[in-house]
Amino acid sequence: MDTIRDKILTDIRLALKDGVEHTTAKPTDSSLLFKNREGGLVEGFVREFLAIDGNVIRCDDFQQLAEKLTELIKCNNWKNVVAKSAILKKCGEQTQLESISTVVDDENLGRVEVGITDCECLVARTGTIVMSTAQQVGRTFPIYIPKHIVIAHEKQLVYDLGEAIAVMEQRYHPDYPSGWYLVSGPSRTGDIEKTLVLGVHGPVEMYVFILK
Repeated sequence: MDTIRDKILTDIRLALKDGVEHTTAKPTDSSLLFKNREGGLVEGFVREFLAIDGNVIRCDDFQQLAEKLTELIKCNNWKNVVAKSAILKKCGEQTQLESISTVVDDENLGRVEVGITDCECLVARTGTIVMSTAQQVGRTFPIYIPKHIVIAHEKQLVYDLGEAIAVMEQRYHPDYPSGWYLVSGPSRTGDIEKTLVLGVHGPVEMYVFILK
């Protein structure tokens, strides 16, 4: 009696012998296919990030960045705002920035309302923020803070994850960071009774300031 293995091999041989050309099935739902829409990288990132409940604020220069960031903090009445951002530090050297601290220890991390960081790059196709442990922000800060503000230059935008990986390889080879993080909008889960809940595994609100 043939074993199951023998039967499977026989079926394969017969299928190869019949000479029928087999084609790969393709999805019939066109919504499953990525559409390369018109627009530049900035417009693409803005569209995708807004679609996943993120917020994007575009700035022409450091002065506008300082003004819009200060306005956002005041409008939301945020009190404990901590920045670990080289871009914002450079901005502060040229403008007036108020109510933003640059120092926080592990004991006081739970009291931080808003954290401001840089990023490695922004992915336009998926609205994704790429971060790594090579940044001064470290591992813990972006996860514990309830509201996360990312500041990036337009030149940090890439088209897709393939380009993002290429950027990281060129930047860090051969001494790669121990961790790379892909952040696509506020943290969310639908595991609890199939109800979408924000802020479970990370920030409940995310803002990206894109500096021209």
